[in-house]
Amino acid sequence: MRTSYAVLDEMDVVAMDQFQRDFFLFRSTYYEDYVNSLGGPGVVKQGDLTDPNYFDYVSFAQYRTINYELDKPASIFKEQQPILPEDQDFNSSSPTTQFRDVLVRRPEGDVKALPLIHSQRTGDAVLANIMDTFSNSTARIDPSSTSVLPPVQQIINIFLINGYAVDGSATLSAPDSLTVTLTNPATLWSERSLDKYPVTNCFVIITILSYLNSNPKLPSPSSFSSSSSSSLSKSFTDTTATYKIKLRK
Repeated sequence: MRTSYAVLDEMDVVAMDQFQRDFFLFRSTYYEDYVNSLGGPGVVKQGDLTDPNYFDYVSFAQYRTINYELDKPASIFKEQQPILPEDQDFNSSSPTTQFRDVLVRRPEGDVKALPLIHSQRTGDAVLANIMDTFSNSTARIDPSSTSVLPPVQQIINIFLINGYAVDGSATLSAPDSLTVTLTNPATLWSERSLDKYPVTNCFVIITILSYLNSNPKLPSPSSFSSSSSSSLSKSFTDTTATYKIKLRK
């Protein structure tokens, strides 16, 4: 979640203080219906990200907000940014956090490409963190593997170690078709709810796509997408999420 937020911030498409307000509104709008769908009050530990039900919901709300912000972003916007102690206009006698208004101009480019950019950068950032964290361990991922399945399965295993899902596997049904199956992933409900949107929170998949794109020795994805498309198909049951990734031959 922190990575998704940081990537959006770096893209300069919305003031992050405005994002927090919108995030609060989306989080509030759907919460009661979500809780009732699970059985009513007491089922979800509101505010506790270690509760799988609450994490799933908050991830949904975050990505629902991200899609909203990427849809029609302003070219120029005003953002409140903190004034730091080393800044000339810092007031050392003030006991509260200080902010200044800063005018931010969104980088030029095709607005329609923003969802793709967010998914790619988030996947790249998660992959970089994994590669760095496990670089000197037995869980290390070979950055130049000549086989698709071993590094992809290892990425899945690392997510499993961190409690993202109960189980997960990767198979090649054909040289150009990679299938990933996750059992009880932490974002199962939210992914199903977000699949009609351009950007979704399928973190395992965008990390795998980033790895395949980074390794010139392997077939790359036919395109990079976090939502259902011609290159990525998804199917869900009450306990599983299955993804079929089309690879270039």
